[in-house]
Amino acid sequence: QEVLPQEVLVTAWQNLQRLGVTRSSGKDSIRDCLKEGNVAYVGIDDPEWTHLVDVKDIDPFTYKTSTEGLFAGGYLRSNKPSPSWESADGKRAANSIDRYFQGASLTSGREKEFSLDTKLYTSIEGVPTLSPKDDPIEEAKRCIQCECRCCVRECVFLEKYKGYPKIYVRQIYNNFAIVRGSHSANKMINSCSLCGLCEVLCPNDFSMAELCRFAREEMVERNIMPPSVHEFALLDMEHANSPRSSGFRSGAKTTEAIFFPGCQLSGAMPDQTERVANFLGKMFDGKMGIMLGCCGAPAWWAGRQDKLNEVIKNIEKTVESAGNPTLILACSSCNEVFKNFMPNLSRVSLWQVLLEKGLPETRPATETLALHDPCTTRHEPEWRQSVRKILQILGQPYEELVFGGEATRCCGYGGLQSMADSDLAREGVSRRLQESKNDFLTYCAMCRESLSGSEKTVLHLLDILFPPPAEKKRAGFSKRQQNRELLRVKLLGPCDLAPNPWDDLLISIPDAVREKLEDRHILDSDIRQTLWEASSTGRYLISPDGTRLASSRIGNVAFWVEYREDYHSFTIVNAWSHRMIMELMS
Repeated sequence: QEVLPQEVLVTAWQNLQRLGVTRSSGKDSIRDCLKEGNVAYVGIDDPEWTHLVDVKDIDPFTYKTSTEGLFAGGYLRSNKPSPSWESADGKRAANSIDRYFQGASLTSGREKEFSLDTKLYTSIEGVPTLSPKDDPIEEAKRCIQCECRCCVRECVFLEKYKGYPKIYVRQIYNNFAIVRGSHSANKMINSCSLCGLCEVLCPNDFSMAELCRFAREEMVERNIMPPSVHEFALLDMEHANSPRSSGFRSGAKTTEAIFFPGCQLSGAMPDQTERVANFLGKMFDGKMGIMLGCCGAPAWWAGRQDKLNEVIKNIEKTVESAGNPTLILACSSCNEVFKNFMPNLSRVSLWQVLLEKGLPETRPATETLALHDPCTTRHEPEWRQSVRKILQILGQPYEELVFGGEATRCCGYGGLQSMADSDLAREGVSRRLQESKNDFLTYCAMCRESLSGSEKTVLHLLDILFPPPAEKKRAGFSKRQQNRELLRVKLLGPCDLAPNPWDDLLISIPDAVREKLEDRHILDSDIRQTLWEASSTGRYLISPDGTRLASSRIGNVAFWVEYREDYHSFTIVNAWSHRMIMELMS
């Protein structure tokens, strides 16, 4: 009565009376009540009742006493009066009484009625504390939303789908259960970059990346993964491992180490890859081999264990034939694949080797650069520390990002995110670049490619160690494939395959059209083959504006190319592609 107004208590009691509840202040009336087969609830707040009910005999879970039909509650939780606990005691006792009348178990299914340990984590960082003497109204105004969402706030993928991991787990599980019809969670499953930031931020170490990776592998196994999502990346992997782009050369004397630059460094930065290979060759005095190709990461990200296993077997066979020397890796994604699937192979990062063998003479950039760690170095402190030591030796000023090191963000290429949802990948790039006003520095070729194209300059560490003659823009899909083939010729010699009849076709592609081709995953080789077929067969359409429209089907993809022809040279106006196979149902 000292806490609640009198009118509130009166109203509450009137409601109880309507339910047939009576109140008594005498022990005889309670005994009479029990003799008649009724039930009584005793509030033991008043010491007057201790002679009637042994307080130690009260079940703290059901509030039942040793006296049949008698329930008691009150200060069971604390020695101090608490209206909240008293109300809770009364409610739980009422539940027990109701079960008692029904002859049901007093304990079954009541685990969640009491205080429970929970995995829910709510950060109160930055929330001011208030003294109990402060105004309770002001205390209520600062109500904290009890939710975690640590990973959701910092991941563009998790944020996009307006939920949290528990909901996503349910959606993915339901996606597996669909036998016929649309698998609506496919895009969500394929849009995760598999970078692992969620697990680092989660107070319970939950990995959305591992869930999505498992889901992809399971969908491929069940044949419910649309091949169109990852096909382009898998074909690019096949090109990188084809005789035109890949191969192995042993050391001139013996092979103590093999330089494996990876497909993306070879494609995006072929000049510097060649210079690094020559630099290492001198350092190892003719005892270093070179292996060009792809490690199989795209197949792993796509859930295609069959294709990944093929790549792994070929790499293992090559390394074994050379006497199992140490692999010098320039790509942290390659390192992650080797660590997980070829753990017995000896490997070391290019940056550790350069620290040990010596750095080339070079000049650092004058301005401070924001250092972006690739997400595949998240659990590789030696990679990250080696890069920082090199920068310190060079005297290159750099800035550590808040989301750096173990908590670094993905560039959008990891997990083939840009293939599944290019807009989401671009949003992630934008968020990353907004973390600093400075230009960026990284040591992953694909991070450099993905983060480039904005108003900021993005350098690779090799741009400082082995400066290019002029500032280079990102290469793009077509140029990377061409660069790999040329690098293969320079480092390993020409391959034995005959050129395609359309390889020498002259095409001109304006910058605006080039951007469309990148977004639509259309290669120069696709355009050349389409134009060659149109010229060979004479099958094309002519528009009123004088442009021509040619089409072809290459693998699972239909291509359309709008162009103008001038003296055996072709200017591309536009191009489209459609990655689908139409099956007729009988």
